[in-house]
Amino acid sequence: MIYIFYFLFFGFLLTAIIGLLASWIDRKVTAKVQYRVGPPLLQPLIDIVKLLGKETLIPAGSSKI
Repeated sequence: MIYIFYFLFFGFLLTAIIGLLASWIDRKVTAKVQYRVGPPLLQPLIDIVKLLGKETLIPAGSSKI
């Protein structure tokens, strides 16, 4: 049973890493086509940290739904 957990954890981790790497490669290639430098290697991780640090603002008179 514990082996299934390790297998799933490794699969999710590998999928996340491949997704972040593919996003970085896409942004880097797009920048090269437009004769720009492009983002640094850790930019996808920086974007995730920035997204997690944002505060959700709900105006006082609005519905929370």
